[in-house]
Amino acid sequence: MKKKKIIILCGFLGSGKTTLLRHLLNQYAHYKVGVLLNDFGEIPVDGTLIRNAEVPDEAILEIGGGSIFCACLKESFVKALLHLATSPAELIFIEASGMADPAGMHLLLNNAHLESDFEHLCTICAFDPIKSVKLSHVLEVIPRQIRASDLVLLTKGDITSEKEKSAAKAYLKSINKDVGIIEEKSDINILSVCEEHRESFHIGSLNTKDNRPESFTISQIAVPPEQLLETLKENGKILRVKGYIKCGRKNYYISDTGRGFEVREAETALAPLTIICMRGTLKEVRDAFFIKGLIQR
Repeated sequence: MKKKKIIILCGFLGSGKTTLLRHLLNQYAHYKVGVLLNDFGEIPVDGTLIRNAEVPDEAILEIGGGSIFCACLKESFVKALLHLATSPAELIFIEASGMADPAGMHLLLNNAHLESDFEHLCTICAFDPIKSVKLSHVLEVIPRQIRASDLVLLTKGDITSEKEKSAAKAYLKSINKDVGIIEEKSDINILSVCEEHRESFHIGSLNTKDNRPESFTISQIAVPPEQLLETLKENGKILRVKGYIKCGRKNYYISDTGRGFEVREAETALAPLTIICMRGTLKEVRDAFFIKGLIQR
């Protein structure tokens, strides 16, 4: 039986992985594809954003609550792979959590005896030159993602200066001198570029329960959305914001961009707003939201 090809999409929280995934789904629509989504939050959000990409619902699997490469979710990950092994999918995209270190993929396939079913084709890292460079000095998962990648795609090009792009490229090469680096362009065959820079990585993963950040969700607020955004901007302990929230009679989709926030009205609140913060700061962040009247005890 022909092996199914796996492409892993990694990148820090808010770096643009879902946008990259939607681009790849359009670019490779002639393949039978399967999608495994791994949100950090307990309730996955990304699935609601890609179901318009003409991927059948049964071909989309979602695992929330951490990194699928962590021991805490490894059993769920293996079960999802076993399901995909019996599916018609030829090409499988795995969008890993923003806190995932994907270095252990080869070892995981071998240990689960799935190496005859799947071929890990490549790992592509979505990299935000604005946010990821700043946080790379305090979050080890960011350089680990770069080391485990065959290709890095610089995202947020519309809000990134040339100086920031140059600094990002220098940083990436300092971490992984062999990694391919490209910028967002619709006409680039990303997988072909990835193949040119492909290497085999067999280093261990650092995913553990102890290095995971913390998170909580908000489904509705009784104050104007501007007050929520102001509180989010003020708090430097928050790493990522993404999801839907109900405010009065309106629903909004909110996602941080690195420069600010994407805010748009939505017909329904498909999944609550997930707020991810640095480990050990959950109580502090929640207290700040309580003081502003955004949440209840």
